[in-house]
Amino acid sequence: MTGIAPDEPIGIPSDKPARWIAVGAAMGIQECGTEGFDMFSMLRGWTMARE
Repeated sequence: MTGIAPDEPIGIPSDKPARWIAVGAAMGIQECGTEGFDMFSMLRGWTMARE
């Protein structure tokens, strides 16, 4: 789902935020499925984590 190879480094969050958000989204979908997944909440959580 992320397009990132299993052994590929994902980089530093401040340098590659889209990669980290993609990994977080994939983890959320894996844990909860797509039914309860909300990308807006995911992005809000990313913003809160950076504050």
